[in-house]
Amino acid sequence: MEKAVQVRLEAKSRDSQLFESFVHQFEFSPKTAEAIIETVKETYELHRFDPDMDGEPGKIKKQVISINAKHCPQLRELPMVTVTLTLDQFMEDQEVRRQFGSRGLRHTRFCRLTDEAIDQGGVLTQEDLADLLEVDVRTIRRDIKHLTQKNIRVQTRGAYHDIGPTLSHKVWIVGLYLQYKTYSEIARKTKHSTTSIKRYIKDFGRVVMCVKKELSVAETAHIAGISERITSEYLDLFHDYNTLEYADRIEDIITRSNPSSPLDKGKKGGYTIMKNNQTKESGITKRTFRSALIEMLESEYKLIGSHKVIELIADDICQLRDEFYPKSHETSFGNLTWVTTSCENEKPKLGQRIEDYKAQRIDLPLINEEDLKLVNGKSAIRDQVKIVRLINSAFEQGGLLTLEEIGLMINRSTMTVSKRIQEYQEEHQVILPIKGNQLDIGPGVTHKRIIIELYEKQVAPPDIAKRPHHSLEAVNRYIKDYEKVKFLVRRGIDTDDIVHLTGRGKKVIKQYMEILNRHYPALFEDKCPEQTDE
Repeated sequence: MEKAVQVRLEAKSRDSQLFESFVHQFEFSPKTAEAIIETVKETYELHRFDPDMDGEPGKIKKQVISINAKHCPQLRELPMVTVTLTLDQFMEDQEVRRQFGSRGLRHTRFCRLTDEAIDQGGVLTQEDLADLLEVDVRTIRRDIKHLTQKNIRVQTRGAYHDIGPTLSHKVWIVGLYLQYKTYSEIARKTKHSTTSIKRYIKDFGRVVMCVKKELSVAETAHIAGISERITSEYLDLFHDYNTLEYADRIEDIITRSNPSSPLDKGKKGGYTIMKNNQTKESGITKRTFRSALIEMLESEYKLIGSHKVIELIADDICQLRDEFYPKSHETSFGNLTWVTTSCENEKPKLGQRIEDYKAQRIDLPLINEEDLKLVNGKSAIRDQVKIVRLINSAFEQGGLLTLEEIGLMINRSTMTVSKRIQEYQEEHQVILPIKGNQLDIGPGVTHKRIIIELYEKQVAPPDIAKRPHHSLEAVNRYIKDYEKVKFLVRRGIDTDDIVHLTGRGKKVIKQYMEILNRHYPALFEDKCPEQTDE
């Protein structure tokens, strides 16, 4: 990297900001300030961790120049803010890479990173983008010039202060959809994945619904889960297109943003409506060594090309494996060797295929002495003991079983397995680490109810996360959704509209409302909701 670029990046480091504080606020000499910083780092062994990397997968914290900073000859004297940026969106970024290559992915990340920084009160420089994306600054400049020629503005610090804030790429994409462009046309023009495009359109639809319910900008941003800046831009876009010419398109967007709409019946995690004799068990057959190999070639090795070519490479590797390592039987008696979903998977994106999940090989104690002792007991108790043992054993080995897998192992229906799991969770007030609970897939909401009940008992979110095998991020997400429902109930919004505004299923919303009814019965009495005390 160029020396001048390196100097600019170092000027925005945490050490540099602390140095400036010591020199200008505490009036230490530069040498004294440097000595104090080094002493503190050695004493507390700060070299052992990087605070900028402490966060959610795919995200990074970075010190950037404040959006309100004026031009100054000394970069290190400018006010800084810490922002959290999404460096990798995993499945969505892989989709962009497959369709448009590395350059297209870089352009997508430009827009995402600069928008996220501005939403948090900061602006990125060209050097920041080069550092984040691990390319040369000259590459960044060429890419920005290329995007500018296509009327795509990248909101770097120079562009922001020269021409002022421009519209977000999200507003641009929604505007193209309002102009009756198709998903594929928008994807080609903007170099964005169809998954991202659909998400922006759904967010816009929820903003329009909030407008119809006369919610303020701040309230709309809270319900839609987006920044107030994007909310305001979506509102301006709606007012621009709220004419007879685009009425059908706006109505289509509102319908698509409703999770109970027939146009939005595709479920996350790769499950769709079952047709004819198709069953959920078909997903088990897709979780194989071959599918794990294909996923690794695409995600770990970033192999770009036809999916069919990658499948042929995987087939050749599988054939070599069978020739050099023939199958053997080394599993202990009573144990079952199984391949299931890995715990390392993130919450799935819309349309994610089952074979795209990372897989994990595990050995499960299908039969042991505990089963022999219960052989003459009630079948329900035997089933529950075995189900809990299998689930916990899989989780300890880094795997997440599904209801279908457990049913196949113990020869029970998924309904029976689900019933036994719910009985155990209700009795012990814990959440078993199955795939649906951990990755928030499917219609089951028992784990959400347990988490919210603990929240209403004034248990702190970090303590809640320790009990039900859930991440703090997931716990905070459920609490946030619950508070949104509480707010909308207080405003007198009916159940169907709450489903639409929050983007959550009707079953989940109804269960949240049942909890609210137990803890805040006054919200459901026949009086003005705004006058109800919490």
